[in-house]
Amino acid sequence: MSDLEVRFQQFMTQLPSIEGIDGIKLSAEKRKNKIADYFGLGRSIIFEQKCINQDQSEKIQSEINTHSGKDYYPYFYGKRDINLFIDKFPDAENVKRRIYSKITKLLEDYMSSADKQIKSTSLLFNIQSYSGVLIILNDKVNVLSPEVICYRVAQRLKEKDSKGTLRFNEIAYVLLISETHLYKGQVPVAIRIEAPGAKNCNPQISEYLDYIEHSWALFNGGNLVKLESENNFFNSLEEKQVKSDSKKNTRSEERIMWYKKHRYMKNWSDDKVLEASAKLISEILPFITKGGPKMPTNELADRMLDFSDFIEESNYRGLDLKELKKWFSNIEN
Repeated sequence: MSDLEVRFQQFMTQLPSIEGIDGIKLSAEKRKNKIADYFGLGRSIIFEQKCINQDQSEKIQSEINTHSGKDYYPYFYGKRDINLFIDKFPDAENVKRRIYSKITKLLEDYMSSADKQIKSTSLLFNIQSYSGVLIILNDKVNVLSPEVICYRVAQRLKEKDSKGTLRFNEIAYVLLISETHLYKGQVPVAIRIEAPGAKNCNPQISEYLDYIEHSWALFNGGNLVKLESENNFFNSLEEKQVKSDSKKNTRSEERIMWYKKHRYMKNWSDDKVLEASAKLISEILPFITKGGPKMPTNELADRMLDFSDFIEESNYRGLDLKELKKWFSNIEN
């Protein structure tokens, strides 16, 4: 289990008004049913918890690989924001839609599973009046940002089947607890998404979810932020940086972190970045070519770190390294 999953389970089970369903005595036959995780508010709420642990990078890469080798596919090294080169594809919007559909498919699977588990739990315990709440936890899969999850979940909650019935009519609310992104670099994310059926719930349900959200913030030693504008909120989210042990970082890794803080090429034009980089490569090349002249090791290492700055800057901008050919020609002439 992820760290978030462990902490959230500890949090839920210590609340006096929460009842862990796994701890309820049931016969072996009844245990065969797929049931939810918790009861709340005197069994008037049925909670099902899902944690996003599936890396989505392979799904993205499989789609991107279909374009590899095409004239419009850029050359680059290291990691790059996918949007910086997809936008240059002839069918960029279709590619984005396919990737979006692939990486959010598991959210639909979670909703389908939770819907069945909530219903199964209500039948097993003969509960006539209840509200279903799906809790989604995410502290690992950054590509499924709070904005992506909220948009897709809200979209799916409104969908109806051929009979005009809501596809996930057992789910009244979805509570997203995300630690992949922070609000203004400090506050973890907790967002409640209402299904169309939430309007039929007892007002106590919404009040109780307020209590859950505030208690979770206190449990983590933090505060809640009241949203004034959804767009401003999402625009203020920053991807959480994973803390690393500096003793284990290589010199190159330390340089990458250094450049992020001291991005001295930020205000340069693309042409200036490419020209300076081509000059640097031309200067270094003889000294790393077999049989070429020698340069003091420390000096060469420093020049290679300068080159890594260019790689980082090119990835921030989405530069196509094929463009370097032009500048190499200018230097030779």
